[in-house]
Amino acid sequence: MNAITLSAYAKINLTLGITGVREDGYHTLSSIMQRVSLADTVTVERIPHGIHITCSRDDVPTDERCLCHKAARRYLEAAALEGGVRIQLELMTPGEAGLGGGSADAAAVLRAMAALYPSETDLFAIASTLGADVPFALLGGTALCEGIGEEMTPLTLPKNRPFAVIAKGKAGLSTPRIYALYDTLAPLPKKAARNAAKMLESGDWQGFFGAMQNDLELPAMTLCPEIAHLKEALLSAGADAAMMTGSGSAVFGLFFEEETARRAADQLKAAGYFSSFCFLL
Repeated sequence: MNAITLSAYAKINLTLGITGVREDGYHTLSSIMQRVSLADTVTVERIPHGIHITCSRDDVPTDERCLCHKAARRYLEAAALEGGVRIQLELMTPGEAGLGGGSADAAAVLRAMAALYPSETDLFAIASTLGADVPFALLGGTALCEGIGEEMTPLTLPKNRPFAVIAKGKAGLSTPRIYALYDTLAPLPKKAARNAAKMLESGDWQGFFGAMQNDLELPAMTLCPEIAHLKEALLSAGADAAMMTGSGSAVFGLFFEEETARRAADQLKAAGYFSSFCFLL
């Protein structure tokens, strides 16, 4: 095999609670992450040497700053292998959205590297050095993620799952800036993610909707009021629940009626927003 093409699926945070701050400054969290059908396409080709990246978007770096570049290099280093790759990124997931697009792309590169340069290298060990969302992007599905994202407990999503509509305005948000603002605000009352996980697996969606909370939503709305508008727009369009994902600025709505969800996505797109109808995978 000389080349492989993979889908790199985005994620949404069905809950996101901040549980503390480590000595190194990283915030610990307890979050239920969910893979969705919105995806980038990542093609990785084996070449004799070097790491070369092309991308469908001009605003994404393609040099050593790119997470995909780091993923490929760290895999080759960990596997103690000679060689290189050419990586092509076709991006559909917006950046600075809290959807984990870059992390999903890096995870896809790791899977591709393992196929093109087989070894016994621990992909999750490499993923944990790349970013908090990369281990989950490698795992996929539904999971309770704790620590800084590396402590993952897979969850079983019930069959009566809703559809998702993801919406984002033009503004993006810096994750470090959101966390810095969060640290200045009075903490919100905590909703236990483990209790929410039990409701989710049992199919108690109404109970789960009441347990949904993103501790970063308030500071994000302070910097980007459009988030509140999108959340209200999704609820007004018939969403059973709506919340910001990650550190923003994307918002998702959960709908049990597929037709209503697709109509909401079309309405938001017609209004000039990025929107995507998604399945929970």
